[in-house]
Amino acid sequence: MYQNGVMKTWGLSIHTKVSTSFYTGKKPKSNLMNVIFNRILISRYLQRLWRYFQIRSDSRRIKCEDTAGIIQVDIPELWPNITLKTLAAIRYLHEHHAYDFLIRANASCYVNLHVLEDHLGTLKDKFIYAGPKAINKDFISGWGIVLNNKTVETLLRNETINALELFDDEAIGQMLKVSNIEPIPIPYLEISSLEELNAKSKEELDSFPFIRVKASAHGKRIDDVLMCRIHEILGG
Repeated sequence: MYQNGVMKTWGLSIHTKVSTSFYTGKKPKSNLMNVIFNRILISRYLQRLWRYFQIRSDSRRIKCEDTAGIIQVDIPELWPNITLKTLAAIRYLHEHHAYDFLIRANASCYVNLHVLEDHLGTLKDKFIYAGPKAINKDFISGWGIVLNNKTVETLLRNETINALELFDDEAIGQMLKVSNIEPIPIPYLEISSLEELNAKSKEELDSFPFIRVKASAHGKRIDDVLMCRIHEILGG
């Protein structure tokens, strides 16, 4: 459901310069048990125990297969594997594709590709590590991370076991900080309800490269509904 919004909107990649891939861990044998484990293991108090649930300790040892734009990462779909999964997918893309920028966006993020392209054209840094940055954080939020080729090379070279105990966005920030690569903030907008979205003008929405749409209504997530509405407003 979460991916549905991306797959119906900007993830269709009608932008001629962009190729979109989705990455995922192995399908669990029991969805119910997987949900239970994830609800327990997402706790930050248990992060120090994550390494005991990881069947690998290095993304280089994780196999990936790409089938029709779906990158299947050969590890269980559990929170302790989130950083391993992300690094393995990034490593796979880096080794098999030529690119200028790699955008790691999650299923709650609408990426306005044309606006982002214009913004990236203004960045002249040798190492690009950019995206939405919260005021009290020293890393780019995981729902919209932009890296250029040289930064990805540095990231993969700096992979450490200790970083695997962190959520992937924080881990990426720490591994790049070792090489003095600092986050570059990119403007973003957060919308948490359909009412809030309806109050925004087309011009305002079209001024942000990233729009976060993590929202719920009547106990149900409606990220995909907001994303499709934004896409409609912006003219698809």
